[in-house]
Amino acid sequence: MAKKDDKQITNQLHRIKGQLDGVERMVAECRNCEDILMQLMAARSSIEKVALKLLSEETESCVQAKGTESQLKLKNLAFILFKYT
Repeated sequence: MAKKDDKQITNQLHRIKGQLDGVERMVAECRNCEDILMQLMAARSSIEKVALKLLSEETESCVQAKGTESQLKLKNLAFILFKYT
């Protein structure tokens, strides 16, 4: 993964941590269930975007590379994709 992409993903993960910290505060403050669920869904969406970005970059890397090792990595990625979707 390129350094630029690595930093971007790290920044996204920091934002997600902030979202989850906010959700924790909302629960502690006994905030409205609907508001809490909305924030949880936003965090979930952010996590899915990071996962898709990682998967996309790894897939692109495997497709560009030649050889048995890249084919095995691609098969493993397909397995992971089907396992978690």
